Amino acid sequence: MNLSNALALLTDASDSVVVYTNGIYVAGGNGLPMINGTGLNPSWFTTSNEDWGLPAYGMDVLLPMPGSDSLVALFHVTVDTTDASSIFIANKLYMSLIDLSQDGGNGAVITKNQILLTGEFCLTGIAAVRHANGRDWWVFFHENDSNVFIQFILTPYGLDGPYFQSAGAVRHGYGPVTMISRDGSRLLIMDAGADLDVFDLDRCTGILSNQRHVDINDGMLNGQAEFSPSGRFVYVTSVVRVLQYDLDAPDLATSEVEVAVWDSTYDTYTYLWTVFTNLCLAPDGKIYISTGNTTHFMHI
Repeated sequence: MNLSNALALLTDASDSVVVYTNGIYVAGGNGLPMINGTGLNPSWFTTSNEDWGLPAYGMDVLLPMPGSDSLVALFHVTVDTTDASSIFIANKLYMSLIDLSQDGGNGAVITKNQILLTGEFCLTGIAAVRHANGRDWWVFFHENDSNVFIQFILTPYGLDGPYFQSAGAVRHGYGPVTMISRDGSRLLIMDAGADLDVFDLDRCTGILSNQRHVDINDGMLNGQAEFSPSGRFVYVTSVVRVLQYDLDAPDLATSEVEVAVWDSTYDTYTYLWTVFTNLCLAPDGKIYISTGNTTHFMHI
C-alpha cells in the first residue's frame, strides 16, 4: 500500500497489524486489499489520489467494535467539494464495518461508506477515545467554518449520536489535527489558521471545558500538535521550530518554550530540508516527527 498522510491502522495484542487503510482501500494483515475493501470514500478527489493515498493527516480512525472479537469500525472522510472560500471540505461523514474473521482471518468489509451525517465538515481532525465506562468509544469530528465539534458514541449496539458542542475557535480550512491525551482527560485541536485550543475532556459526558488558547502567529502554514505521555505538555511543530506548552502553567501562552530549531540540515540524497511537520506519540513514550517530504530522516 502506498501512503501519503492519511493512515489508520489497528494491531493485535502482539503489535502485529491486522487492518489498515490509506483512505483509498482497506488491507488486512497479509498486506492485500480485503474482500470488498476497495471503493472507499467515493469522490473525484479520492480517484485523483488513488495511486498514493489520501494526502491529509487525520482523515480516518479504526476502532475495535465494543463487545466483539472480530468487528472493527472505520470512521472516514474525503474531500467532496469546496466551500464558498474555495477551501476543500467534506460533505459526508462515513462509517464502514470490517469483519476480521472472514476470508481466513484476512478480513472483509461488510458495510461500506455508510453516511452518518451530511453538511460542511473539516476534512481532517477525526479523533477517538474510550468512554469512561471502559467499553464504548467517543468519536469526534469538526464542522467547517464553525467552532462546533460533532460527537458519536460507538457501543455494542451500534452508533449513538450525533451530538453537537460549540467550543473554542472557529476552524476554517487548513486541515485541523485533533489529539487526545493518553489518559483521555484532555483534547487539543490545532491548525495554522486558528492555532491551538486545549480542553479538559469528560469521558462520561463527552463535554469539553476549560478552554486554553494560544495564538502562534509565526506565518507558518503547517502546524501540528501532540501531547506528552503524561498529558501535561503539548508540543507544536511550526515547520522550522518545535514549541512546548505547559498545561499546568497559569497561562498557557506564556509557558512557551522553543525546544527545537531546524539546523539547516538537508538530506544529501534528496536535497530536501529536514524540518518539522506531522508528529505522533508512539507506544514507546517517544514523539516521532516527520519531515513532511521524502527525506531519510525522522525527529524524535
